[in-house]
Amino acid sequence: MIEMGGYSYYVQILKEYNMPNVRVREGEPFDRAFRRFTKACEKCGLMAEIRKHQRYIKPSEAKKRKSAAARRKMRKLRRLQRMFFSHS
Repeated sequence: MIEMGGYSYYVQILKEYNMPNVRVREGEPFDRAFRRFTKACEKCGLMAEIRKHQRYIKPSEAKKRKSAAARRKMRKLRRLQRMFFSHS
């Protein structure tokens, strides 16, 4: 596979995802159709996946991020439990 500034990686991502299609309606301005296409890409998670792979993340950094996300999730769950299940 030819590497052209990361282009081949993006092609792989596009093949993995069900690439959103937008048909330009009769008399519809291009910018409106492009906005619909952008929203469709966001909705299917394509843009988030591309952002995630824009730079290399070392395994140690990935581990730190994962544990930080788990801590945030647990903190949120505890806060919700205190709100809804406190026996005062």
